[in-house]
Amino acid sequence: MTSILASNQNGVEMDTSGLVKELVKELAKGLVKELAKGLVKELTENQMKLLELIEANPSIIKEEMAEHLKISTTAVDKNIKTLKQKGLLERVGGRKEGFWRIISPTE
Repeated sequence: MTSILASNQNGVEMDTSGLVKELVKELAKGLVKELAKGLVKELTENQMKLLELIEANPSIIKEEMAEHLKISTTAVDKNIKTLKQKGLLERVGGRKEGFWRIISPTE
């Protein structure tokens, strides 16, 4: 990434590439919350928690999801199926090398 130098209001030059990275990270972090804001009535608590787990670790496996949520892997599968049907979640790639992708309602 190319460094971008900018002057703050005191005239001090600073490298903004780190700032851009932090901004992108914060925007991604808020995605699940913004997604859920309008869908809270339609999503169960476990579905919300699944999205939060996936946001934190897109490569998480179903067994880890089940362990975190204290539910069976069958229950995880049912919740994932519902999230996919609602257009909020997709699996990218295969079982071993793939990852989960949360889909923004605007996509």
